[in-house]
Amino acid sequence: MSENDRENRTVIVHGPAGCGKTHHSKDLARALGCGEVIDGWGDLGRSNGFLPPVTPGALHLTNVDLSGPKYGLAPSVLVLSFDAAMSAAFCLGAV
Repeated sequence: MSENDRENRTVIVHGPAGCGKTHHSKDLARALGCGEVIDGWGDLGRSNGFLPPVTPGALHLTNVDLSGPKYGLAPSVLVLSFDAAMSAAFCLGAV
């Protein structure tokens, strides 16, 4: 199966502003198997009491701390802290 034929993963990476999410977004997307990057996902919605829907196959970047409950996200959505995402990408040789 070629890289263009594979199904992309849906991933949310959370971390504080300025930690490097946007700077490393392309490398993270490639390493984690995501087809596109959505920066700023959930930042406004969470303050209003909801999270926006996720885009299947995309890497979602947010400042919202999602380290607790999954807030009704589908079980197929992988939620990682920025540190965990960078560790995974490093192990895969992407960064």
